[in-house]
Amino acid sequence: DGVYMAIASLISKLDRQVRENESSTTQPADNSNVESKLLICANKYSSDAHLYSSTNSQQENLLMRAGNSPVGTCLRYLLRAVPHVPASFLRDHSSECSSGDVTSLLPRTVCTDPPSLCQLARASLRITLRTHAKLPQAIYLLQIPNPLKDYLNLLTD
Repeated sequence: DGVYMAIASLISKLDRQVRENESSTTQPADNSNVESKLLICANKYSSDAHLYSSTNSQQENLLMRAGNSPVGTCLRYLLRAVPHVPASFLRDHSSECSSGDVTSLLPRTVCTDPPSLCQLARASLRITLRTHAKLPQAIYLLQIPNPLKDYLNLLTD
């Protein structure tokens, strides 16, 4: 599917950008890298970054490290648009990533954990609206609260 190819491509590009950024910046003087990086992330990243923080407690995931970069933002929108990304597809199409297993770079909710009911409902409704050529205009015509409209329109998690 084209969306999955775009996701795999963005993951590879984002991984490359993050590695370049991290190699060009200086490390903190003390060796408490994990704590200092988390403090930097907390100050630097957007409020929705915590939604993508469910990987290992030892390692930040790629979306957290990307911050508000255009590629990271685009990847977040694409990940919101699909209910689940097949891990096998990512492994086959993101071979140039720094990690041997690309799924370790992403939050568990993307590839490993089953999608939430909310995510499945959003994806299903968007597919129905797209099939009838009503996306995104029909979202604003729905008789639902604005936060739900934002959720359907991929603006929030």
